[in-house]
Amino acid sequence: MKKFITEIISEHLGKGKYDNLPKDVIEKAKICILDSIGCTLGGSVTNVGEKVINSLIAKERGFSTIFGHKKKTSLISTVFRIIDPP
Repeated sequence: MKKFITEIISEHLGKGKYDNLPKDVIEKAKICILDSIGCTLGGSVTNVGEKVINSLIAKERGFSTIFGHKKKTSLISTVFRIIDPP
């Protein structure tokens, strides 16, 4: 059976060790993660962000926290709504 490219990449990355990564790669990864968190939090308080959150909550309740809010929804609802926003 053929593998998806994401599966091949994840298998390769899964074999790596943190200690083997160059320091500049680790620092860049940290900056990218912080940037993603900042963008997510910033976007969540915009008009569009609030509409997406309200759509998630209206669709289904669950245990997955909506980042930056106390509200929760189902994991599958969150994933599909992010891929195909309202």
